[in-house]
Amino acid sequence: MLPGDAPPSKRARVMLTASSDIIGLAVAIALAIIVFSIASPYFFDIKNFYNIGRAVAVYGIVAAVSTIVLVSGGLDISLSAVMALGGIVAAQVIGIVDSAPLAVLAAVIAGVLAGLLNALLIVKIGINPLIATIGTQFAIRGAIFMWTGSVPISLFTHSGFLAFGNGYVAGVPSAVLLLLAIFVLVWLVMRFTRFGSRVYALGGSETATALSGIPVARLRTIIYALSACSATFAGALLASVNNAAYPNVGIGAELTILAAVILGGTALTGGRGTVVGTFLGVLLLGVLANGLNLLGARAEVQMFVQGVVLILAVTIDEFRRRRSGAL
Repeated sequence: MLPGDAPPSKRARVMLTASSDIIGLAVAIALAIIVFSIASPYFFDIKNFYNIGRAVAVYGIVAAVSTIVLVSGGLDISLSAVMALGGIVAAQVIGIVDSAPLAVLAAVIAGVLAGLLNALLIVKIGINPLIATIGTQFAIRGAIFMWTGSVPISLFTHSGFLAFGNGYVAGVPSAVLLLLAIFVLVWLVMRFTRFGSRVYALGGSETATALSGIPVARLRTIIYALSACSATFAGALLASVNNAAYPNVGIGAELTILAAVILGGTALTGGRGTVVGTFLGVLLLGVLANGLNLLGARAEVQMFVQGVVLILAVTIDEFRRRRSGAL
């Protein structure tokens, strides 16, 4: 039995709870689709479903990897600023070498550095993850504004890079395929690899994990590096979709990402969660946002709905925590 694992009977109940959460999310998505299909003649259409996929692709990619962070008992609030960093780095590099792969690679490397900064503060110095990543969020965002002079970088003349986020493969938007590929990859890693098992063990009990001989500091460093890499990759994708890199892009996105992961059944306290649940959480938020747009809901109404969903997600997580503690 791995450190942090529950006894078989308790583990079975936790798995049953996770299955119930996934079923509940699937039902909620189906109901939302039915309601919006009745309310708007434009909703139930394959092109609109592709629009939903494109809209959630960027944040969904980050949410997939954020599942790993939360399952491990960590937290990363710097994601929105790191997304902006990825877009700006990609835009700067594409302006020099005009190579989409090199631009995306540069963004990912910038993500590694941002993740190592977070890991240094959290793992080596011992700062609380919430405080540390809020601090790096402000620092990175401020550095981006100073670097760019708060001016966006246009990408209209770089067709190869624009195809990264706006292209199609066999009639399916490339952004949607990237989203699905990242979720499948994270699912495989968390389900079938030693790394995934160690992440769950770490979230269950860091002390027990360390006593079992697992290098906790290195594991957490890798997790935060992956988190930042996903954010800069998504930021480069968003710059491609927007045809420009904006220094203020993604402000507040970390809360939407967090809401999707928690809605999917991942515990804020770590040790429990599935990337399948996160995918459904992302999809539910995307369906709600798209449906409200089609119905002409004002921006403040959509903001209100997002706030309610976040409160609901945290409330559900608290009830899950109490229920699992009573098992």
